[in-house]
Amino acid sequence: MFRQSFLAVPLPLLILFVLALPAAADVWYVPVDAPTIQAGIDSAKAGDEVVVACGSYLEHSLQMKPGVWLRSEAGDPGCVVIDAQSQGRVLSCIGTDNSTLIEAVTLTNGLANEPYPFDLGGGLFCENASPQITRCIFANNQGNYGGGAYLKDGSSPTFSECIFIANHSETMGGGLFCFNSSSPSLVGCTFSSNSAVEDGGGLYCSTSSTATVTACTFYANQALLGGGISCFNQSVCTLETVLIVFSPEGQACHYDVGSTPLLTCCDLYGNFAGDWIDSLSAMLGIDGNIAADPLFCADEPHAQQDWTIANVSPCAAEQSACGLIGAWDVGCTTTPMAPATWGGVKARYRSEGTGF
Repeated sequence: MFRQSFLAVPLPLLILFVLALPAAADVWYVPVDAPTIQAGIDSAKAGDEVVVACGSYLEHSLQMKPGVWLRSEAGDPGCVVIDAQSQGRVLSCIGTDNSTLIEAVTLTNGLANEPYPFDLGGGLFCENASPQITRCIFANNQGNYGGGAYLKDGSSPTFSECIFIANHSETMGGGLFCFNSSSPSLVGCTFSSNSAVEDGGGLYCSTSSTATVTACTFYANQALLGGGISCFNQSVCTLETVLIVFSPEGQACHYDVGSTPLLTCCDLYGNFAGDWIDSLSAMLGIDGNIAADPLFCADEPHAQQDWTIANVSPCAAEQSACGLIGAWDVGCTTTPMAPATWGGVKARYRSEGTGF
């Protein structure tokens, strides 16, 4: 009886009904269903997942597609390493919205030093794009502008629990470069030992960009201006519960005359060219802002990949009026060795190099 009723539906209406049904999402496993990550992305449609098995993938110049979810099968960024081998940038997102997801992968050894626009963003390039990027590692990438990542033309990605480590820019934005009305949100991210020749060792924002930085740790980043963060040309950098410490070159933050610093519950300490200085000088001691050694558990946080803090740290939730400051919670219950100085960190940074 069901068959008779079904066949009684006029054919044009039946076709419209079938076309209106949502397409089922597919999962593309790399390297089982597709031999490479790019092949998996090319095979996928909006709503599909590209799930990558653990391993090192020697690929570069990858292009994401709108609505595709790229992720590590194990959920561990150390498990899936996309290694560009200095043959080009690692990954690009152009015109993708926030339905595009990138999760738990490492982007490393990207190089963007060709003529424009291929000199932007060694690890990641976003143009008018707003992907969600979660638990990813950007390591040892290099670009003329933006070592770890470069955002332009209204890009508004979300970076959650990501690590930018030992990336380098020949100009600005060692870790991350934001340009032309880009508005990234960074939550629980770590910037460690990134460098820029000119401005913004960790983060650089310019040309009416707006960065919202929450619960992040900036450790031993360096640049001539703004070892941690630089904000230029009518840009706004809003920082809350952010830790910026031990930059071996440059001050903690640098804002030009037209840019707006908004800092709440932040700890700026031990940066070579100063902490709460210039446009930040009136902010120390108000809105929960402090200048205190965070008391890392590790003697060499970058080398040991450990940015946790001691239980007696002024940035620990139990010691701070603001709750936890920085991306890393308490990791040891004894007071570490004597407080570090910028000179000591600088010496360690040079001896460690920028190896990830």
